[in-house]
Amino acid sequence: MTQESAMSEEAEQLRRYADDRSEAAFEEVVRRNLNLVYSAAIRQVGGNPAAAADIAQAVFTELACQANRLTRHPALVGWLYTTTHRMAARYVRDETRRRRREHEAHAMQETCRSTDSEADWNRLAPVLDEAMHELAEADRNALLLRHFQQRPYAEVGAQLGLSENAVRMRVDRALERLRKHLARRGITSTASAVVLALNGPAVAAAPSGLAANISAGALAAGALTASTLGLLSLVSSTPFKVGAVVLGCALLSTGLLVQRQSLQRLRVEQASLKEQLAEQSAALGNTRELLARKDAELAASRESLDELLRLRGEVSVLRQTARQASRSTTTSPSDRPPPSGPGAISGVRTFTASLRSNLVKDETLVTGGWSTQPGKRTMVLVTPKIKNPGGQPLIVTIESKLFEAAIEEFSVLGLDAYKSDANETSTGGILNSEEFRNLIKAVNQTQSDVLSAPMVTVHDGQQATVEMIQPHTIASGDTVNIGPSIHVVPRVSPNGKSVDLTVLAQINVMETTAAVDPVPNPTKPSSPKASP
Repeated sequence: MTQESAMSEEAEQLRRYADDRSEAAFEEVVRRNLNLVYSAAIRQVGGNPAAAADIAQAVFTELACQANRLTRHPALVGWLYTTTHRMAARYVRDETRRRRREHEAHAMQETCRSTDSEADWNRLAPVLDEAMHELAEADRNALLLRHFQQRPYAEVGAQLGLSENAVRMRVDRALERLRKHLARRGITSTASAVVLALNGPAVAAAPSGLAANISAGALAAGALTASTLGLLSLVSSTPFKVGAVVLGCALLSTGLLVQRQSLQRLRVEQASLKEQLAEQSAALGNTRELLARKDAELAASRESLDELLRLRGEVSVLRQTARQASRSTTTSPSDRPPPSGPGAISGVRTFTASLRSNLVKDETLVTGGWSTQPGKRTMVLVTPKIKNPGGQPLIVTIESKLFEAAIEEFSVLGLDAYKSDANETSTGGILNSEEFRNLIKAVNQTQSDVLSAPMVTVHDGQQATVEMIQPHTIASGDTVNIGPSIHVVPRVSPNGKSVDLTVLAQINVMETTAAVDPVPNPTKPSSPKASP
């Protein structure tokens, strides 16, 4: 199967699902593309099979929702691959955010209850101020305002004459430089750990009453020193630090609660969707059963119609026989001379074949084998050809051939199985195109004669009749219609690749008192007639 045909089949399966909600068609699309989607997903989520399965589920769910639009997509596999990449990227992004939130929550909780920071502070305290003074003044001021005094970035920026983003960058660079100065003194830690230490015991509460004593002494001296102001700032910053930690814990708990409620709501919605899907599946099953019953009724109606057409053909034969008998009795026996002499007509024999076959492209139906003339037999060949001009219904051209061969030549032609001594037969066979060409070639090489090759064009499901009637005048003066007629009803399969053909073939021949050819009526020449 070529890539183009495979793509067209996938588009056809998706169209069937979009139009008829065919679950089988959608399952076929999933089966064809699941390996591609799953493989692309598992590569992008780091080999996590559960995540890859969830992503594949999401991709095909999106495909089902957009089936109507995607039936016109030039390359469905491209859409699936792109959608898989988008879903995988979203999963990785959400997973990264989730892990970061969990890490931050864990760090916050550890800050609230861990005493490990005390041990770190005991190592950091003796060298902190020395390392701080190794920083540039701008970096040191940024750290003091942000972490020692717990001021917001906007306020720090206003005091230092910088934008908020510039303050963030300066504080981050200052922390990294401070961490390196501490590392040279044997204290190795991350920047986050340094921040926790600075926000913790780096600013401690002064003893009670010390502020009042210092203020009184300063007032008495008539001046307020800068060191006193720094001490007051350190004292006042401690409640803000504790409040910020408490507020962070509360916000974290609130976020977890909101996330849990959202998850519960999604579970309820998923259960509701599953119930709706079950109801729709049950309704689809009922629809399929109804469609199957209608198909059975349609098949029964077609069989009834075929039987009706066959009976109509037989009635036509009987009527023609009755007309001939009526014409033969219009002259009383006393007025009509008895048949005598060479070539006198002794009667009319009718040979009939009624059968039905399914033929694919370039196949030919073979029937007959009647002994229509002394020492000779007649065969009927019928070949349907489907034409699709772009409209409906389809058009079928019926090509037929009647040929007469000597009995001893039937073995040469390979037609011994079709010899029939009865006037009626339902025996038939099917030849492919090569067998048909070989048979016609053999007929032309023998003494066989092709009597006629009538052809008719008819619409799908309609009856057509091909007649090759030759009027003959008999000794009594009556005119008798002699020749073949073929009644056909073609029905093209839904895929347009085969024809269910119903055929009723008739051949009327004269019986003479001697083996001589009858005299044709010169006033009525032979003419083919095709009447749908």
